[in-house]
Amino acid sequence: ETMYEADGIGLAAPQIGVNVRIIVIDIGEGPLVVINPVIKSKEGQSCDTEGCLSLPGINDYVSRAEKIVVTGISPAGKKVSYQAEGLLARAFQHEIDHLDGILFIDYLKKKE
Repeated sequence: ETMYEADGIGLAAPQIGVNVRIIVIDIGEGPLVVINPVIKSKEGQSCDTEGCLSLPGINDYVSRAEKIVVTGISPAGKKVSYQAEGLLARAFQHEIDHLDGILFIDYLKKKE
């Protein structure tokens, strides 16, 4: 609900004060919920603009992998794997960073 109310495409549980490793992503194809997501591989590079529900009004370009493979657990307790590219890959990386205490602005500091 929080993600949709803010017109976002992703949310990590810690962003709403829930200290568990769960992310939700919806790039317009319905929500993906992944528990304990892990990026297993990365390929290529893509630079595009990002924003964050935790930092309203701040947008800037961030370089991320173009293609990734993510594994985790579904809400039903089954192992899942996603081969993602483009916007979905970017959203996965952004939300998994939240689980590791990294905000997209941390990448901006590296640019300076």
